[in-house]
Amino acid sequence: MVYDSTKSGLNAAIWAPTFSLPSVESLADILELSSWMSDLDMGEQFLNFPLDPNLQPYCGIDIRPYLGKPQGRPTHGLSWTHCMMGLKSSPYIAIKGTHIAEEMVFGNCLDPFNPFHWETVLLSLPGMPTYDPL
Repeated sequence: MVYDSTKSGLNAAIWAPTFSLPSVESLADILELSSWMSDLDMGEQFLNFPLDPNLQPYCGIDIRPYLGKPQGRPTHGLSWTHCMMGLKSSPYIAIKGTHIAEEMVFGNCLDPFNPFHWETVLLSLPGMPTYDPL
């Protein structure tokens, strides 16, 4: 079953912070002849992150037509508990959750026993003198 949450009208009632997501057009502007690219399909990424419990009762479907119940009967619905396609706040929730998970995986970068520990950052930019530690 495919559920398009843009049709529910809920997007007009919720707020989500704006942030830029790269588009095909913005990516094509920075490509060069020597560029390498890959395709990373996150698939069902939204399903990994829960919706706010206060929003869950408003995200669902009425399954009466599929149960053969007459339309005059009380609503019998199923609620979504995780982010879904078409919901305005889903990309923000998924990106925020991914960043929190990434912080947990990488741990404290100041801990010398952490494999992701670093002490200095060396930049190699055009026009900058090279760094010689000796």
